[in-house]
Parts: sequence; structure tokens; C-alpha cells
Amino acid sequence: MINKKFCITMSGFVIASLMLTGCSSMFGNPMKYVISQDETRQEQTESQNDTGNNDTSSDEQILSEEDNENHGIYILGTDKMSDYSVSGMLKAVKEINENIDDDKTKGIILIGEEQYIDYISYFISLTVEDKKPLIIIKNLNDDTKQAALISQVKSYINGEAESLPQDCMVNKNVSDVFDVSSVKTLPDVDIFYDYIGANMDELSKKIYISNGMVIIPSTAGADISSETYEIISQKNIAPVVITCSKDVLDTKIKDNSADNIYYTDLEPYKSRLMLMFLLNKNSDSDSIKNALIKAD
Repeated sequence: MINKKFCITMSGFVIASLMLTGCSSMFGNPMKYVISQDETRQEQTESQNDTGNNDTSSDEQILSEEDNENHGIYILGTDKMSDYSVSGMLKAVKEINENIDDDKTKGIILIGEEQYIDYISYFISLTVEDKKPLIIIKNLNDDTKQAALISQVKSYINGEAESLPQDCMVNKNVSDVFDVSSVKTLPDVDIFYDYIGANMDELSKKIYISNGMVIIPSTAGADISSETYEIISQKNIAPVVITCSKDVLDTKIKDNSADNIYYTDLEPYKSRLMLMFLLNKNSDSDSIKNALIKAD
């Protein structure tokens, strides 16, 4: 017979191995996880195009919960919204907009994983009008606490409470809302970290296959290497957004002479999403420049 202690030891080893490999990619860097999910979705879309199967109308719908106790308050939980890729978010937003436009809807409660709350909130602020309360709360991983939090948010939506519990996020439009009702996919925008020793071959490749690029400098002054600038300032290159602090934004904009390079003090994930929506709208250079400056 196999030694029981040996089995327990091996089981622990296997679980630890899984945690260090497959599971770590999601929690180590949420932004990298989101981008990797987008790349996977892109490959699936290309595969569908190759086989002539690009019909997403039959995709499984995100079902919203409404019962007699909710009285027009829709709850979208993590069991129904677990795909945080751009494709997954587009699908969720379309479902949210359908519910928002329903006269019976008083408000929506959206439950998301904590590490993606800011990302979810910004995506929704760009795609869902704030004409009705849409409250984003984090998944507490505790049924009792989650139910209590949902109850408090319901009271706020129903006008029975003047304020929301801490850490709840209310959808507020910070810029024009982009119409995504007929959008199936968004332009591909990648992120590149500029630092000493960065892979310039990778940047050279991505700059040509992507529809846009976000560059994250490693210096406080948002200075990028001469090699990076040489690559991104070539003619017929896709739009490039360089992130910087508010302190140097005006100077960078004033000194910038490249037609395809833009500066913004938006966080990288916000810059990426904003550029995606602007490119999808076929925005001109001035529109891109202005949107990246004022959209926070």
C-alpha cells in the first residue's frame, strides 16, 4: 500500500506547484492578466474569422437577477461577470445598458473582484450613462457580509439611505459616453514599459501589429530612451500615448512635435481603454489629444 504520509506530501506539492504557475498570473499583476486575456480573445476571434464563424449573437447572455425582494434593482455577481478582458467587459456593458434602459429598473449593483474594481469602474464610466444609480462593490467572499452590503446598497438606491458604505463606487461619466451597442471588438492597444535594457525588438514588432501603444516611462520626468523614441516617432506609426505625472504634462505637450505621440496623466490602464475607444470611433488627432487630457 502507498504510504498515507507520502500521499499527503505529494498532494501538497501539486497544489503548491499550481499556485506558483497557473494561478499566479492572475493575481500578480491585474493589468498584465487583463491584457493576456485580451490576447487570448483576439486569437479566438481570428480563429473564428478563419472558419467563417464570427457570429457572437448566440453567445450566452449575462443574466441579471431580479426577484420580488429587489423591486427593480438588478444584481450582477461574479458568477455572471468573471471575464475582465475587453471582450468580456463589452458583453457585460451591453447587458447593463439593456437593464438601465428598462423603465422598471431603479438601479444596478455590480459585484467585482477587488483587484479589478478600478478597471471595471473606468470601463463602465466610458460606456454606461450615469442616468440611474450603478453601484460597484467588491466581492467579499463571505455570503453573510455580502448580503449585508447588498442590503445597504439597495437602501441607498431606494432612497432610504443618504450615503453608501465605504469603498462602494458610483458610476460617474467623466467624458462622453461611447456607444458600444454594435461593437464586437475594440482596436488592439498594447502597453510597453520603457526602462534601461527594455526589449526594443519587442517594441519594434508590437508597434507595427498593434493599432496603438501606451508607453510607461521609468523616470519621474517621463523621459523615454532615444531607442524608444526613434521607434515610435517613425512615419505611418500607430498612435502612441506616453503616460506622465500632472506636474510635467504641460511641458511634455508643449515640447512634443510628433504627430502620432500624445501625453496624458491618466493611469496606464485608463490610457489604454481611452485610446481603444477613441480609435474605434475613428477620432482625429485633436480629438485624441483633448480626450486624453481631460478624461480622468
